[in-house]
Amino acid sequence: EPPAADRVARLPSYWLFVIGTVCIGAFMGQVDSSIAQLLLPKLELEFNARLSTVSWVAVSYLLAMAAFLPIFGRLADMMGRKLLYTGGFLLFVLSSALCGLAPSLPVLIAFRVLQGIGAALLSSNSVAIVVAAAGPARRGRALGILSAAQAVGLSTGPALGGLVLDLLDWRWVFWINVPVGLAGTVLGWFLLPPTKDLPEEGRFDWKGALLIAPALTAVVAMLNEGYAWGVTSPTLIGCAVLALILLTLFVRCERRAEAPLIDFALFRRSAFLTGNVAGL
Repeated sequence: EPPAADRVARLPSYWLFVIGTVCIGAFMGQVDSSIAQLLLPKLELEFNARLSTVSWVAVSYLLAMAAFLPIFGRLADMMGRKLLYTGGFLLFVLSSALCGLAPSLPVLIAFRVLQGIGAALLSSNSVAIVVAAAGPARRGRALGILSAAQAVGLSTGPALGGLVLDLLDWRWVFWINVPVGLAGTVLGWFLLPPTKDLPEEGRFDWKGALLIAPALTAVVAMLNEGYAWGVTSPTLIGCAVLALILLTLFVRCERRAEAPLIDFALFRRSAFLTGNVAGL
């Protein structure tokens, strides 16, 4: 990881530059988690699909974000937070552009999964970067600013989406992320400090990582499509059984792992996002 630009790193207010850069990613991630709700009626007409199918445009983003948060949080501790954070910006920008170019609904949903993975890269590292840059004395203020950026992004999404849909094509809902994301990538590469005290050797819980994503997918599929499938549907029952088995295996795996995939803070964040998915 390259060091931050020397001229900026010397400034007494350098920590504010770091927080401002991280707030760009926090704001973008929350905007895209809420802006997609307004797209659903438009996408029903565009792709001639049911609402339960179109809703996966919103669900897939939050599901991918929730599933990959703990994975990237652990990888950042091993590989470096700055590297993964700027990589998350690039993936978010690329997937946003591809969402705007999607020719069909399945392709759009696939690109939204990529976008959610990019948002997970940003969200899993934002708190750690802010805390390290602010220091113990300014930690509360820094986290307050970050939380405010997330709240503003979450509330801005519907208003911004309505404005874009009123003036432009629905694809611009995704394309507006590109210039902001590119600016965040450049700022992150030149302003964020490199990660300190990286371990020489780190173990990653691959079993837990492979179990958590399909477990959450089975749970969300059951909640999202259950009313359409019916209570006695074999598909619904199969999803319920699969979710129970995978979640049980995941909990057992985490208890036995020497380097667990889940830490408490990221688990709460994933649970919150999964709750939002269920609410859709």
